[in-house]
Amino acid sequence: MTSRVAPRTVVESLLPASGSIALPDVYRVSAMAGLEEQPVRLAIRRLILAGDLSQHGRGRSGFLEATPTGAARLSRDRERIDLAFAQDAGDVKWDGRWHLHAARVSGQSRPLQDRIVRNLVTIGGAPLSMGLVVCTRDLTSEVADDFRPYLASASSDDLSVHGVSEPRALAELLWPSEPTIARYPTTTDVIKHGDESSIASPELRALLLATSLLKAVRYDPLLPSTLLPSPWPPTEMRLTWRARWDDLRSKTTFDIYPDWLRERAWA
Repeated sequence: MTSRVAPRTVVESLLPASGSIALPDVYRVSAMAGLEEQPVRLAIRRLILAGDLSQHGRGRSGFLEATPTGAARLSRDRERIDLAFAQDAGDVKWDGRWHLHAARVSGQSRPLQDRIVRNLVTIGGAPLSMGLVVCTRDLTSEVADDFRPYLASASSDDLSVHGVSEPRALAELLWPSEPTIARYPTTTDVIKHGDESSIASPELRALLLATSLLKAVRYDPLLPSTLLPSPWPPTEMRLTWRARWDDLRSKTTFDIYPDWLRERAWA
């Protein structure tokens, strides 16, 4: 079976927000996904080198756990899914304010400024000028911990970019719809093929669903519904995803999954 999920994605998906995951479980789930042990081991080593993961022991007695840095990053990813579903349900309303964040660093720290801006854009911001990013929500709590001391922030209900000030038109200018929508076909494909005979295990189908949603939402700016076209394909996709997820939950105990998959309000 050809794997439909990257080794790193499997490892990250199995990591709990706190606590550990046994190495045998990681390799067992990876094998279910069609992955050989060697690329999974390589993914683990890279996560360790990046400072996101620590390994204790080897073989059947070994286990993995996220470092504080890795746990914070994974938590932010998973909180984005919570935000997406909350917005879909109408539980999060836009207050009409645009939030501005500037990377305030010394002139000799241009690489640091670039990294901060990239982080802000990744979590939903749009660049306005060098070192300045705008978003429909305050990104202070979402930005990487190391970058937070360098942020200067403000908000306004009056923003104009290239002469555009109408909120929905401004949102389309800053966050074009097409690239966001284009990131969701992976989820579509998993839903469409989730009942294939080649994927007999409901646990594996659930893993594919979970990881595809993470991948799509990770790069979605998650704009409030008042700024989006209606209907909005990603919202429709997430509703379909939930229906398939509920169906799979009825077929498995999800013993191999950590708390973040079991305890979400949408789970």
